[in-house]
Amino acid sequence: MKKFLLIFLSFLISIGIAGCTVTPPNGGDKPPVVEPPIVDPNPPPVDPGDNDDTPFTVSLWEVSRNAPFPIFSSDGTTALWTSKDDGSVIEVPFNTDGVAEAEGLDGDYAITIDSLPEGYAYNPNAFTATNDERSVVIPIYEISKASGAGTGWYENSLNLTKTGAVYRLTLNSASQKIYCTYAPPVTGEYYIESWADITANEINPRIDVHNANKGWIETDRVMESVNSTEDAACSVFTKNFKYKISAYATTFLCAFELMCDSRVGYPVVVDLCVARDSDYDFGEETEYELFMPKEEFKQTPTYDGQTFGYIADDDPDGVLRGERVGFNSDDGYYHMLDENGAMTETILYAKIKGAIISPSGIQVIDFQTMSSEGTGPDGTPSRGLNLYLGKYNYTFMIQGYAGLVNINYPGASYYKNSKSYVDYVNGDGVYAVTQELKDFLQAYSKRESYFYDGYGFLEGIGYNSNDTNQWLFACGYYK
Repeated sequence: MKKFLLIFLSFLISIGIAGCTVTPPNGGDKPPVVEPPIVDPNPPPVDPGDNDDTPFTVSLWEVSRNAPFPIFSSDGTTALWTSKDDGSVIEVPFNTDGVAEAEGLDGDYAITIDSLPEGYAYNPNAFTATNDERSVVIPIYEISKASGAGTGWYENSLNLTKTGAVYRLTLNSASQKIYCTYAPPVTGEYYIESWADITANEINPRIDVHNANKGWIETDRVMESVNSTEDAACSVFTKNFKYKISAYATTFLCAFELMCDSRVGYPVVVDLCVARDSDYDFGEETEYELFMPKEEFKQTPTYDGQTFGYIADDDPDGVLRGERVGFNSDDGYYHMLDENGAMTETILYAKIKGAIISPSGIQVIDFQTMSSEGTGPDGTPSRGLNLYLGKYNYTFMIQGYAGLVNINYPGASYYKNSKSYVDYVNGDGVYAVTQELKDFLQAYSKRESYFYDGYGFLEGIGYNSNDTNQWLFACGYYK
């Protein structure tokens, strides 16, 4: 009986244990394996979006001192952030370090300045702040003083004498014109730009440009009217202008009349920036090899009873006629040709010393008063006798040893006993035209843009020529 009970009890226990067995949900014998999360070792940057609380700042930098622009509380100078979305304006005063700080801004803003101290200027249209570019530095320029009255041309013109400068001009009526001139100091690309505030949208400056060179202005004809920049919106009143200048010659002059439209009355103030375009470089620092003439010099004779006259004077329109001259290989000089094109004994001469005079009686140039670099005797900036003709310097060829001394040419003493064209001219300052002298005159005329599609300096004072014959501007013969 006991044996039976023990067997029965074991049977009940085995059934209970079997009823408590847990079957894995995946049908296997082991619990499921949980994979760990994959972590990117180089996660992308998180865009702070609206959570970036970095303030927007505007700092002022004085160009002339290359230092922060100081602001005094009494100036009342403020920075204005104008939203490009809804036009709302946030105004914050500058601290004494020339910094203004605004918090809570989000979006794109045009940056302007209110109540900048008298005598200073900035470009009110050049600066924008965004969520990506929150800090803006604004260059501050001291207003430069121009010379002259601006009431007419020539001695009455307003002369803008500095480059990289800002000028402030006042116009008292819609009909007033201010007559301005600007002479680039060296060849290159420049621009004159108006800085009227397009956010205020109150005035619109404009200019009429005249053809001009140093000493001559075509006063009775407007070459170009400029009243807007290339990207100015048609829907705004203030468009401004940015006039680009290509000064290929040291005789170049930019002459223009400034006018201004206004819808807030007069007087109005216009700031003009005059600057060189740094994107262009005409190679002013190029080193030139000194050109040594090949001519076996002979003293130019004195022509008693005859007078030297320029070839341009023979034509009522000052036309330089190349068909009237030819090269004589027997003596190495250019001669006059007769009406049948035959060579004559009359030699063609070039004015080397003394002023070259145009058909209208205006002085063109005196090759002996030019410096090779820097400024000439009259203070006029000039590249002198450095030409883009094989990168040669023609100072010695035209001015001789004295010219080298004048420009402090290195090793000038080496050429003390050498001779050049100027050493063999006669009392009229002329020498017979050789091939190398012709090449020099042609290169010089082209460099100075003496003939430039009707706008060249010589074309305005009585000369006419095609591209090939322009070297004859300095040439003539004895009559």
